[in-house]
Order: sequence, then C-alpha cells, then structure tokens
Amino acid sequence: MRRYALAAIVGVIQDDDDGHSSSGNGNTQQRQEAPAPRPRIDPEKQDIIAAIQKGEETLALNEFERNNSRKKHLGNAELSKASVPKLEKFREHLLDKWRDKVEVDAAEAINGDVVEGNN
Repeated sequence: MRRYALAAIVGVIQDDDDGHSSSGNGNTQQRQEAPAPRPRIDPEKQDIIAAIQKGEETLALNEFERNNSRKKHLGNAELSKASVPKLEKFREHLLDKWRDKVEVDAAEAINGDVVEGNN
C-alpha cells in the first residue's frame, strides 16, 4: 500500500506493480512513448507555407522539381526550416513562374487552335 501511495504522490507510473513481468508470467505489453511534440509555427509563417504549397500544386510541380526548387531558393527542401523572408521571396518566385506560364499559355491559345476555330 505504501508503494502505491508514494507512487501516486510523486506521480510515478509503475510498469510492473505485481512482479509478473519480471518472472515471465502475465502481461508483458510494452508501454508506448508519446510522440515528440511538433514545434509550433507562427501563423504568419503557416500562411506563407500554405500559399507556397498551393502555388507548387497549381504549377503541377512533381516531387523532384519541387524539392530542387526549394533547395535552390531556401537551402533545404523543408519549408518549416526556412526563415520568413526566404519563404516570402520563394512565394514571389512561384508567383512569377505562374505569370510566365499564363502568358505562354495565352500566347499559345492566341496563335493556336482557339483563334483558328473562331474564324
């Protein structure tokens, strides 16, 4: 009883309170450790990361292109490790890439089948 009371007071969790696991009898289920807590990312950084991911999705970058672009502009492929100014520059880069893509698509549409079909 003293052991239980002392453990409760101190807040210690007992794995083997009846001695069965040390003798090989009884339940030998292992206790699982809690996953490491994720570091909190400030809301501004989270919003920029979400915009970058949306931009990468919109540009239809495959994993190889996405990781290479991130490494080139951020120094690593993990967005959460980059500073806010670097993330903002990278977001602008993706926006410029999107503008270029839209201009090329528009030029192709004007010079391609769209115009010929309307004549």
